[in-house]
Amino acid sequence: MAAQLHIPFEPESIESARARLWKALEKVFNAHIGDSLSVLPRKELRRYVFDFDDGLRMIVTRDIEEPGNPPVVHVSCSVVGDEAVARVIAGGRDAYLLLVRQRWEQLGRAPLRFVNWDHKGVPHLIEEYSTKGNA
Repeated sequence: MAAQLHIPFEPESIESARARLWKALEKVFNAHIGDSLSVLPRKELRRYVFDFDDGLRMIVTRDIEEPGNPPVVHVSCSVVGDEAVARVIAGGRDAYLLLVRQRWEQLGRAPLRFVNWDHKGVPHLIEEYSTKGNA
């Protein structure tokens, strides 16, 4: 659950994150055709990383998850700092997912659908992407 920081943790306001979220959604990534971010993975580029005062870090991209399907907005999260990690562990996974979903909706986005927890304990969620109303 705790993030290994590849770029510095730089908390921002909800308003600031909302204002720059569109930059993370400009490019569509398609892993099924070998699409990559050239040199750096998305977690290494600030445009895809959103940090908040409570220690939550969101990585946001627009991806094609399944060949032939439209893109979705992919959100993965981690927490930074001992206090934030302790709060998440104490609250359990349901509380962690609730925090993620609430933060996403504070950014003015549609509800997220849970996909899975990866082997590092990182939750992955998606928002069905539409250019009507949530771009």
